[in-house]
Amino acid sequence: MKKIVVLLAVAVLMSVSAFSQKPTYYAKVNKVEGLYIYVNAEPVDQYEELGYLKKKGLWWQCQYTEVFNYFFKRCKKEYPRANALILYLSAEGGKATAIYIPDVEKVKGAELPTK
Repeated sequence: MKKIVVLLAVAVLMSVSAFSQKPTYYAKVNKVEGLYIYVNAEPVDQYEELGYLKKKGLWWQCQYTEVFNYFFKRCKKEYPRANALILYLSAEGGKATAIYIPDVEKVKGAELPTK
């Protein structure tokens, strides 16, 4: 009887721990002139935030290429150490965060597992 109770308790604990883990998803990220571009997403690896970029004033047409080009140029100019850029796009335009991912080149060329 004790064995059944112990096995049941172990099964419950295993199922709870399986559902409590934070899921990690992987994707191939676009790289433009040395910067990895994350759009409304962030890397699963640890990274260092170098600075924030905001657009002052109005956007003309608020198209992706216009927003991307603006933040991409500012990031390259203001944060030369950055190797990635997180774009947060919305109906009003967007904002961006320049980041540095220390181990990003180690993963280069390695095939990532999919979940």
